[in-house]
Order: sequence, then C-alpha cells, then structure tokens
Amino acid sequence: MSLTDRSKEFFAALRKLCDEQSGPVHYEAVARAVGVSKWTAYDMLRKLAADGLVRVEYILNRESRTPGRSMVVFCPRYPGDLSDGPSGRKPESEGGGGRLVFSDELHTLKRRLLNYLSELPSLAAQEFWDSFMERLDEAKGPAAFCGYMVVLLLACARFLGGDNFSAVMQLTRTTVDAHSALTLFSGAIIGMLLVRVPESTGITSKIADYLRRFQGHVDSLDGQERAVLLEFVREMASVT
Repeated sequence: MSLTDRSKEFFAALRKLCDEQSGPVHYEAVARAVGVSKWTAYDMLRKLAADGLVRVEYILNRESRTPGRSMVVFCPRYPGDLSDGPSGRKPESEGGGGRLVFSDELHTLKRRLLNYLSELPSLAAQEFWDSFMERLDEAKGPAAFCGYMVVLLLACARFLGGDNFSAVMQLTRTTVDAHSALTLFSGAIIGMLLVRVPESTGITSKIADYLRRFQGHVDSLDGQERAVLLEFVREMASVT
C-alpha cells in the first residue's frame, strides 16, 4: 500500500510512542509529537486504521475523575499481527465489526452536528425543533439516530435555560456506568420538556416516540459502544 509522506509521518510518530510506552497511546500524544491539533491526529489515525495499518482499542481511563470512563487509543499493526495487541486487550473488530462502524459513523457526523450547534444562538426554538424532527425521522441506523438525538436534547436543554443544562450534564459525570448516564441524560431533558411544552403543540407524542427509540438503541449497544456515545455527549456538550 502506498502511503503519503504525511501518513508516514503520523505512522512513524505512533510507532515511536508505542515502542517507548510498550503499548497503545492516545491520539493527543500523537498530535503533540507531530505538532497538529488532536482532531487532525484522530482523523489521520482513523484513516490509517481503515487502511489496516493501525489498531484501535478502547481502554478504561484510570486518570479520569469519572468512574468507568473509557478512552480510545491506537497502536501500529506489524506483519503477522492479527490478534491481540501488545497490551493484551482485544482490538476493535475489523470489516463488519460493530464497534468500529458505530464509532466511525459518529465521528463522521460530528462536524456536521457541530455546525448545527453553532447555529443555535440565531435560531428560534421551534425552528430548530422542526428541523431536527425531520432529520430524526430520516435517520438510518443507531449511530445516526443517536447522534442527532443527542444534539437535539442538548439544544433543548439550552433553550430551557436556567441551570437545566449544567444539572443534566452533572448527572452524566457522577453516574458510574455509561448505560445509566445515557438513560438519565435523555430522561431528564425529556421530562423537563414535557413539563414545559404545552400538550396542544402536538409535540409530546413525538417526544415520547423519540425517547423510546433512543433508549432502544442505547439498550442494544454493547458496553464500549455506550462509552463511545457517552463520550460523544460530553464532547458535544462542551461546545453547546
């Protein structure tokens, strides 16, 4: 496989860091080594992973203040390297593996959704709500639906005002497991909406339907996919 000079630079930096640490490293370490933003490093390492040159793993972040929070790490593949990584942890499955597909889909959506969030200050609540109802109705698959639903929920929390947003995000930081955190996140915001939105608007049945679908997807995800989704919630919340 032919690599560009830029790809070779990232791969060499990753290999050097992994050799020094005797294990996979976070993409921020690669970003510092190459001198780029963390998202540029993440994008390039994901591309190398898609080309089969890099392994992607999720491990427990023991330095995090949030119990059970995981982080994504990378390490190079070597000839004949087809199973566990140097750390002894199973990598994400390749090809049709669910974890890699789910996390990559969310990452692909991220920039588009960030653009929607940046438009929040200039939009009326009803205008934003109408726009996202259409997108949710058209969403295909759990990653797309959950991604749009997360942004809709965060936007609604902002539109509700007061201390609602910070209170909800505090719930996601203090809850031990990702499944409970995601359930509390969606349930708390939906509950506040149902109290504030008049039944005459006809929105309440839609809200209930979206919540059932979101919770159904959360229930069907595996533990690492839930961790990815919760991390996505926190990243989106940091720019909302």
